[in-house]
Amino acid sequence: VGEAVTKTIMPDQIDILAIVTLVGGTVGGYITFAGGHRLLDAGVKGKDAIPEVTKSSVSGILITSVMRIALFLAVLGVVSKGLQINPDNPPASVFQLAAGNIGYKIFGLVMWGAAVTSVIGAAYTSVSFFKTFSPKIEKNSRSIIIVFIIVSTLCFVTIGKPVNLLVLA
Repeated sequence: VGEAVTKTIMPDQIDILAIVTLVGGTVGGYITFAGGHRLLDAGVKGKDAIPEVTKSSVSGILITSVMRIALFLAVLGVVSKGLQINPDNPPASVFQLAAGNIGYKIFGLVMWGAAVTSVIGAAYTSVSFFKTFSPKIEKNSRSIIIVFIIVSTLCFVTIGKPVNLLVLA
């Protein structure tokens, strides 16, 4: 753990791509807009709302950071014991090696939760960008979000290749 802390603060080399990936994944992308749009929809806006917005954003970043550190330490623990991580599914195998089949199932639940919240957040944010175009979109936003998720799912199921779909989007 000491070496992990040292290398976190003073790494042997600085990888800008890794930093951009981690920071972008933590505070960037649609999920940032989802939080902002949810606050706006809840009526949280204006200068008086700055403390609440700040609290929400800092809480989100801190929770994400704690989770990333916990996952890093779990991987470090497994690797430092000399256990072999499965290259076909490295994250799941870390949980399995650390806690057996229960760890594997917990990992599945965590990933399922992350996937569901990401899909809902992405759909919510995408639709919320269009609310300003028409009052009908705002009035029917819940139904449009559901249709958005169904269409996206159909695209994924019929086309597959999520990386290619992401690039096309």
